[in-house]
Amino acid sequence: MSGGINATDLTFELPLPPSSNNMFATYNGRRIISREYKAWRTAAGDTLGKQYAAMGSPEVHKPVHVRIRLNLNHQSDIGNREKAITDLLVAKLDMPDDRYIDRIVIERDRTIDAAIVTIGGEA
Repeated sequence: MSGGINATDLTFELPLPPSSNNMFATYNGRRIISREYKAWRTAAGDTLGKQYAAMGSPEVHKPVHVRIRLNLNHQSDIGNREKAITDLLVAKLDMPDDRYIDRIVIERDRTIDAAIVTIGGEA
């Protein structure tokens, strides 16, 4: 497949995602998407879509590798932020399902504004 990501990574700046603990709420005994997660998905999706389009919307081939840098203090678990990000990547980019992500690295970085996500794959 030509035109896909191989040696070149794609890097995106995103708003800080909600914790997985805050992605869903229970309403009348049913699990629903929380207002916080819904708002983040909309804002982050728009931001991601614009950045991806500016890069030419290249296809990302499996296996996929993801590096996530988050500006969080030590009162928050950085591992709880990954799922919102990987689900958004799959929904908005031309990439395989998140089950094809072979490596995820999550780092705390107090020098950035919110979240920086770098993805790569192999042709």
